[in-house]
Amino acid sequence: MVEIKCESRLDISMSESFKNDLIKALDGNEAIEIDTANVEYADTAVMQLFTAFSIKAKEQSMDVQWKQPSDAFISSANLLGLTDLLGVNPG
Repeated sequence: MVEIKCESRLDISMSESFKNDLIKALDGNEAIEIDTANVEYADTAVMQLFTAFSIKAKEQSMDVQWKQPSDAFISSANLLGLTDLLGVNPG
C-alpha cells in the first residue's frame, strides 16, 4: 500500500509537488491511502487535484482510502460538493 501523508495546509503553493506525489502513487498500481488527519486547510486547487486523482484511480480500478479525514478536509470537500466523488463521509 502506498501512503500519502498530507500537510496541515494544502494550498496552491504546494500543488505542483503534491500532484507529482499523486501521479507516482497512481503509477504504482497499489492500493493508496491518503492521510488527511492533520489537514487544517485545503483550498480549491488542491481539492481539484484530489478530484482528478480520484477519477483516474477509479478508471484504473485502484483502491483509494482516506485515513482519518479531518473535519477541515471533510468541510472543504462538502463545500465543493465532492464528498461522494472522493468517498469521504461528511459525518
